[in-house]
Amino acid sequence: MTAIEQPLIKTIYDLFDLVRTRPKLYLGNNGITLTALMAFVIGYESACFYNGIKIDEGTPPYWHFVNWIPHRLFGESNTLPWDIMEDQFGQSVAFSTFFEMLDEFRSLQACLLSSIQPSSQHQLTGKILIHQGNPEDGLHRPVPSNITIVSYPNVLVCFISYEYADRPLYETIEHSLIEALEFVNTDINIEISEWNFTEMGSDRIKMENSN
Repeated sequence: MTAIEQPLIKTIYDLFDLVRTRPKLYLGNNGITLTALMAFVIGYESACFYNGIKIDEGTPPYWHFVNWIPHRLFGESNTLPWDIMEDQFGQSVAFSTFFEMLDEFRSLQACLLSSIQPSSQHQLTGKILIHQGNPEDGLHRPVPSNITIVSYPNVLVCFISYEYADRPLYETIEHSLIEALEFVNTDINIEISEWNFTEMGSDRIKMENSN
């Protein structure tokens, strides 16, 4: 008997690619919908978590995709883009549109807009509570060692990343570069003049200030 070769799933994108090849096998004959797809993915991720199996977000990060797609399709943020897609497009079109958007996003590269390495002079203001799993962490978290703000073509939403030497990366989003800078300033008192802007970042600031 010939052994069946098991698919290699290293990233969440590998899982989507697997389902795309044979959707009826993984989602059922009557379940080829975004709702069924997301239920399958969440179930797979949960099984990996409870069995100590790591599945990576992939590149660009899948979390970015989840927040990018509602802006790309509807020009706004939404925590449940899959429901809106099915309501707007219908189940069949929403399913195919999801994979079209997934392919588009995977072809993109994040554009660095601005970055800064906070100094010892920068201190948390206490105005924003950030925690990663333990609410008490937000009370005594350190100042990040590096902060970056990136965006993607075709959308205005910006992704803020706090990098730490001894704890996981923290990320959040804002609707514009100016709002992203204001978020960090509220949290750590970093003025706009202190940031290192790329050429694209400088152009974005000018564009947003002119609107």
